[in-house]
Amino acid sequence: MEPALRSSEADTSLSDPILIRAYEALRQGRTERAEQAYRRILQQNPEDTDATLGLAVSALRRGASEEAATYFRQTLTADPRNAVALAGMVALTKSGDPVAVESEMKTLLADQPDAGALHFVLGNTLARQERWAEAQEAYFRAHRADPGNPDYTFNLAVGLDHLHHPRLARRYYELALHQVQTEGRAAFAVERVKHRLDELQSETPDD
Repeated sequence: MEPALRSSEADTSLSDPILIRAYEALRQGRTERAEQAYRRILQQNPEDTDATLGLAVSALRRGASEEAATYFRQTLTADPRNAVALAGMVALTKSGDPVAVESEMKTLLADQPDAGALHFVLGNTLARQERWAEAQEAYFRAHRADPGNPDYTFNLAVGLDHLHHPRLARRYYELALHQVQTEGRAAFAVERVKHRLDELQSETPDD
């Protein structure tokens, strides 16, 4: 699970443009440049959660799970209720135990019912068990919490696709592709989505 980060305003005139550049670099897949900028921010403010989350996401993209967990923990030290860090930590530490992940996500959601990152991890856990009706509901809640996140939109489309709602699935696949143009990066493979859209178009042509 890769958390969705959004550009935000920082506390100082120095860190604000650096944070924006870091976010843009991460969004565009320029991981090394993003990490340099985020670390510069942490030199100014070791408790900056935008920077620690950015470094966690960057570490995940490099496959450095232990490093990602360190930055998630650092985020939680500064902000114990940070939903993105909580979701990331559970997904990393309990990935081999879907029952434990489901239980932990539901416990966290009882406290933060509108946290999209938590619904997203729950949906992924349910989807791996092919519990598609429940997964689709979790993906819908994630999408409702953050409708501009292309990964949330894509997974909602996947859930609808598995539940045999092709027209709705097409709508959200198309929306996910449109959002990638805005966000610049997503976890899903764009070409595979386009291929699936072609299949759905032939199966369910427009009236």
